[in-house]
Amino acid sequence: MAMLSMLDTQTVASFVGEVLAVVWLEVMILSCAAMVFIAVPGVRIGSKYQRELKAKRTQEFDRSGTAPIGSAKRKVPEADLALSPILTALHNGSLEEALVLLEQLPGDKLHVALERTAPRFLLLAASSADLGNAAALISDFIGSIDPRMLELAVLEAQKRKNSWLCAQLDQLAGLLSIKKSQLTMSTRAKSYSGNVEEHANLAGAAALHPLAKQASSHVKTDDADVTKESSAALKKMQASCQAKDLQGAIAIFESLPHVNGRIGAQLLNSMVQVCIECGEWQMAKSYLLKVHAEGNNSSASFVASTTALVKGLHALGDNNAVEQLLQEFAEQGIQVSRPSYHTLLNSYAVASDRAAVWRLVSNMRRAGFAPDSVTCSILLKVVTSQVHTADLLKIMKLVGAMETEVDDVLLCSITEASLCTGQVDFIQEITARRTNGMTLKTPLYGSLIKTYGQAGMVESAWGIWCQMKTKNVQPTAITVGCMVEALVFNKETDWAWKLVQEILEDESQRHLVNSVTYSTLFKGFCTQPEKIMAVYKDMAARQIKCCTITYNTILNHFAQCRSMSRVPQILEDMKASIPRADPDIVTYSTIIRGFCLSGNLDRALGLLAEMQAVGKFLPDEKLYNIMLDGCAREQRLADALRLVDDMKKTGVAPNNCTLSTLVKLLGRCRMLSKAFAIVDELTSEFGIRPNIQVYTCMIQGCFHNRQPAKALSVFEQLLADGLRPDEKANVAMVRGHLQNGLIEKAAQFVRCAYQDEAAGVDSQCLGEVLTKLGVGSEAAVALQKEVEAGRKRQPQGASAMTRFSRKENNGVSRRMDTRRTFVKER
Repeated sequence: MAMLSMLDTQTVASFVGEVLAVVWLEVMILSCAAMVFIAVPGVRIGSKYQRELKAKRTQEFDRSGTAPIGSAKRKVPEADLALSPILTALHNGSLEEALVLLEQLPGDKLHVALERTAPRFLLLAASSADLGNAAALISDFIGSIDPRMLELAVLEAQKRKNSWLCAQLDQLAGLLSIKKSQLTMSTRAKSYSGNVEEHANLAGAAALHPLAKQASSHVKTDDADVTKESSAALKKMQASCQAKDLQGAIAIFESLPHVNGRIGAQLLNSMVQVCIECGEWQMAKSYLLKVHAEGNNSSASFVASTTALVKGLHALGDNNAVEQLLQEFAEQGIQVSRPSYHTLLNSYAVASDRAAVWRLVSNMRRAGFAPDSVTCSILLKVVTSQVHTADLLKIMKLVGAMETEVDDVLLCSITEASLCTGQVDFIQEITARRTNGMTLKTPLYGSLIKTYGQAGMVESAWGIWCQMKTKNVQPTAITVGCMVEALVFNKETDWAWKLVQEILEDESQRHLVNSVTYSTLFKGFCTQPEKIMAVYKDMAARQIKCCTITYNTILNHFAQCRSMSRVPQILEDMKASIPRADPDIVTYSTIIRGFCLSGNLDRALGLLAEMQAVGKFLPDEKLYNIMLDGCAREQRLADALRLVDDMKKTGVAPNNCTLSTLVKLLGRCRMLSKAFAIVDELTSEFGIRPNIQVYTCMIQGCFHNRQPAKALSVFEQLLADGLRPDEKANVAMVRGHLQNGLIEKAAQFVRCAYQDEAAGVDSQCLGEVLTKLGVGSEAAVALQKEVEAGRKRQPQGASAMTRFSRKENNGVSRRMDTRRTFVKER
């Protein structure tokens, strides 16, 4: 009684009244049960069926692998590597990171992951200091929640005897519109009664009974009637939302009196949802501004409504409208969730709109959202090549200013961006910042090894591999594949083979070596057929199955090194393999290509005829182009023309590669007119537009047949067709003039090749021209100066970026006119 005298009677009564009001307004029938709990301590409500159902739900919770937050024993299945980072993020209390990782899962794994982690997401969101922002995050990333997941979360909160967490889950369920089952409501009611007893402390529930009775008198019958009416209206408005009946929803909403509390917030949220479903964005915004003007903008539902409005507007794809809305909300002090900015930022990043990306980051800062790990991970999507190094430097400054630690997702994004720009040093700086040193997950070790390998830093890749073993991090088949690929990429195939042998000797890690690992080794030994056979025999001795793709890889390497004598054995092994690996169109194409490269065109033609006779596979344009290339190598014109006729008969459309090969062959056979005629015939019949390679072959054919005037005509046609000459086309024109003794014209064409942003010529071709002009002569020195001035005007990588592009703008048209004038003058 001494402690009760210290309590403010009015405060306690108000508190108990609030608790009973919630119970009464939600489920009136359970309010009686709550009073029984207060009056008679220890009385338990619930039948045998309810207790059995509760035990069943708890068992499901345990089987889901989602142990309670803070529990010492957390069951994380080792086989499910995709779920492990999500559980780790939840265990660390990082809701947004866990949701981002969940969103990255493929569709087939997402449903299973939700079943196993949804209760933990609800518990973590309910524990958040900003419940509105947490609800907005759940709504944005997950959407609707199964009521069964709410049951499991409430049971866990009640098991911890945490009534505050139960109340938070209750409010969160209202924000997310999660339907409450009978078990959820009874468990919640019991937690409320326990909350009252907890405040009473040593005085006992009997002493609080008068206060509870006094507080319950504040819940008026009129209020209950209003609540019933509002609840019924809420259901009608939700039905109007599904039917997209805007006018009906407006009529219902306007007919209701002003309602405070959670019901009022739900009505507002429903009204905003109806406006969004009907596309009335301005009306939805007007409702939110009205609430903001009344000063009711601090509730969690208001934040959820603003987030829903931004999300709905973004679904239309109008990014400018979304950005304008966010800016307007920020200027008026209306709170919006961080994911609203991240969604728009991701759209800009995917579209590579760098100006919009950095503008939005500035707007986020003004709105009070400092860039975090998710922000930086999204920003790194715009870094795709070396020209974006400046963007990477700006992003790394944001990472350095972050108050939180660099998580695994951000580290992986930095790794990829550093590889694209060649700034690999950033990886070492970031990993050094981590408080736990280099304790990374196995996939991240694989990413780092792959990055260092592609950057040519073999020693660093070895260092990561050894560090992983030192820290007892078990590699996976993917990690082993990354290490082997890094070594092969850097011409260290012998070391890769030794590493594979060491892994195979370890019985516990032998299963990590698979057919993909061997295929990488085949790639490294592509010019050494003896070692390819040695690796293949080792693969067969260890009974590692080969599929058709693996056999095709081996055959392709034999074809490249012209070792066709080993092909029959591989084909016999394909037929004898279990399961049988049947040859496909790639197999035939690879073998035919090998015969063509080794100068055995007759066997290639015979194999093609055999494949056509069987009828299981029909030749495609790639196979015909391989055969035509073989004919061009041996100058078998009759066979080439017969293959073209076969293409027409079988309905296989030729392409620019076909045209280029035919022009080469006919030009070497001194049949230039036939070459031009067949190009005109095929382009008109199949609607082919000749590319820069076809025109280059035609130019070379003209010079080969001593017709420089015809070559100039073809070059003029190239310009008229809107194509931009690349370095090869320029070299063909310059060398053609040199071969025909036209040195001055060749020099003038070199000057033309360096005008504005033209591709120029290679150094060897330029040296030939300078030699013909006379080394040290006045003409050679003048040409050298003009070339150097032209190279300074060229942007870096211009020839590589524009080699095959078609330009139609005014600037390019002006340069084309200059070249046409030059050609006509010649």
